[in-house]
Amino acid sequence: MVEQELIHLQDRFDLTLISERMLRAIPDGVSAVELSPWRPFPATNPALRALLRRFDLVHCHDSLGMMVAARAAGKRFLVTSHGIAPIRLRPTTRSKVEGRITLAAYPSLYRSADVVVAISRYVATWVKEFAKVDAQFIPNGVAGVMPSISSRPTERKLLYVGEISKRKGVADLIDGLQASPKDVSLDLVGRASPPSYWSDASRSKLSDRIRFHGILEPADLAHAYASAFCTCSASFWEGFGLPVLEGFSFGRPSVVRGQGGMLEQVEESGAGCCFQTPSEMAACIDVVTENWEEFSKRGREFASIHTWRETFRAYGDLFQRLLH
Repeated sequence: MVEQELIHLQDRFDLTLISERMLRAIPDGVSAVELSPWRPFPATNPALRALLRRFDLVHCHDSLGMMVAARAAGKRFLVTSHGIAPIRLRPTTRSKVEGRITLAAYPSLYRSADVVVAISRYVATWVKEFAKVDAQFIPNGVAGVMPSISSRPTERKLLYVGEISKRKGVADLIDGLQASPKDVSLDLVGRASPPSYWSDASRSKLSDRIRFHGILEPADLAHAYASAFCTCSASFWEGFGLPVLEGFSFGRPSVVRGQGGMLEQVEESGAGCCFQTPSEMAACIDVVTENWEEFSKRGREFASIHTWRETFRAYGDLFQRLLH
């Protein structure tokens, strides 16, 4: 999302990206500073506070250190809230501790911000309950709607895009696949080594129906979406669920666990089916099969009004209001 923000707003504002580590190329015309917010945690970095005082407005993407520094610098700042995954879904003791610190600190920080933006109505409702703040809803987007494909794919290939982990419910996808017709297969795209899932697949005699791809380059990912029958996810928590919307942009319906931002997108678009348990996944696949053409059309229509261009037009207008 940050990369899209830089691309779409660099012509309207003088932008500087501040991050502890720059993991991607920075667009031409955008300044970049690598700086840690901590010295070390929980002490904030005074150099960051001093740097932020040079700017008219600070935009924080749910960064604890950046929000603390922005408040200490006395600058106007807004926060984009992506939501916080439940502690029980965090994989390590350290991440659980970090989660508890986040839950303790964020309500006050959200209330200190000039504006809190929520990426989904689900997150906006959570922010209201969690921090007693009325968040402005600006949804995530996609680059655009891909050229229409006239007919449904000949194979029922389900596509999962995202982190391959316990929190994302990948094991439930495998269980759901086992209960589905034998012509249905599953492509898993995302980071993390999947040896435990290979074991699950082998034990379930599904290894010939599951393909692990790792992280794909943009062109290969686009091909994966275009060749899929539908996208899928059994994630236990999602603030938004961007792969659902990306699938819609290719005219691909979605079969997802009825939770959070994924449920919101499927209900608002009418372009998919939601399940709660793995045993219900096969019925959802049947629903999508019976209604594929209509769901495909609805997904494309939904994606056409949820583009990054529209997202950052709204952000740009918000920035202008805060600056004046």
